[in-house]
Amino acid sequence: MSDWFFQPSAKYLTAVEQAQAEFRNVWNQLKPPPFAAPFTGEAVDIRAMDYLDYEGIDDPPCGIEGAALVWGEVLRRAADMRWVMSYRGDLMLASSDESMLMCPFPRVFEVKRRSIPQFGKYQWAMEQAIVELIVCDRGEELIRRLLSRIPPDEDGGYTWEITESKQVSSVLRKWLQTSRGG
Repeated sequence: MSDWFFQPSAKYLTAVEQAQAEFRNVWNQLKPPPFAAPFTGEAVDIRAMDYLDYEGIDDPPCGIEGAALVWGEVLRRAADMRWVMSYRGDLMLASSDESMLMCPFPRVFEVKRRSIPQFGKYQWAMEQAIVELIVCDRGEELIRRLLSRIPPDEDGGYTWEITESKQVSSVLRKWLQTSRGG
């Protein structure tokens, strides 16, 4: 293990389960919930969190820190990562070879507090993380599994913006041409 992080005790990992339980409780108070969301680390948990955010339903008592843990657990399960604790006490995700680290709290905090995207904030952050993991080339099977976490019919998500948006693609194309002398 690194000097920067270590294996968290079971006490700290229960925070993930507690956050999931709190979100599950809020979700199940919707009468009826619009779709099933178990809050067990499945992709549908992200969709449910985005629904709650869209509807203006407050986070449960675990707050944004708990939301980051729920979000992180979905990513952990999808990407074969494990929870580790930073030397500062933050729960983070690490790949088995420790070459990839992701800290859920800052990712969720940033996307929740900024104005873009207006909706689908948790999915946007998930897609950003997935793109980073794909760039790291962690194998075809993992890439297929990660891509399955991106809804194919989403317009306006992060991956749509970077691949289909004329504004983004034209800016990047111009930058690439000028930066490479072309």
